[in-house]
Amino acid sequence: MTKQRYELVLFDLDGTLVDSVPDLTTALNLMLDERSLPKATELSVRQIIGEGQRSLVERALVRAQRQASGEPSDPSRGHGDGSIATNVLDDAVLSFRRHYSANLCVKTQIYTGVVEVLRTLSAHKTLAVATNKPGRWARSLCDSLGLSPHLRWVLGEDDVGARKPDPKILHELCQRASVPTESTLFVGDSRIDWQAAERADMDFAFCTYGYADEVTLHTATQLDRESSLRHGSPQRLYVCQTLLDLLSLTEI
Repeated sequence: MTKQRYELVLFDLDGTLVDSVPDLTTALNLMLDERSLPKATELSVRQIIGEGQRSLVERALVRAQRQASGEPSDPSRGHGDGSIATNVLDDAVLSFRRHYSANLCVKTQIYTGVVEVLRTLSAHKTLAVATNKPGRWARSLCDSLGLSPHLRWVLGEDDVGARKPDPKILHELCQRASVPTESTLFVGDSRIDWQAAERADMDFAFCTYGYADEVTLHTATQLDRESSLRHGSPQRLYVCQTLLDLLSLTEI
């Protein structure tokens, strides 16, 4: 395979660089406990993560309410069903934020190979994070885990006023780095990340170890590493079993 020269490498955070589900689950369960609702499991949180905190809280509430009433839980990764009143959801989001701020980096861990990959790539390339997490949490997390020295920027949805799959955050980082999208690689673990890369006309490295749903995981692993994301597209899709695989995809 011909190696690609990427000047800028962008990373998703949760499910790509770090496994934050244990701390997210703690915060969600403290919020649910305040409302006398059943607790979420780490497995269930992995299935609903990725589209921002409000979506995460809404989905957790819907599942807990269904469980409390004896209804079957919808395994879909789609949005909440709209059954949560806005004021109720607003209050739950505030509760979650309070608890997560206090438990931001208690059990969160870096995935295997992340430090080595960031250290290696940052010697010759510009690296940054593009996450749907609020920017202040993302930056605090990267600081606490020792990732920040390798990253030029860490941006969250609130920093650009848009949430992936909107490509605005990817375009913003390209603009800051003065690097075109064709010289940029986005690395992520979800359908949302994949769609953002596609909309940004950017090559994408899909990490199979993260939080992807089974359909997205199956689709990605069935595609050839150098196949395009859509017919006629110059984009390339790479599949990484661990982040260390990235070192064989980019020219060091």
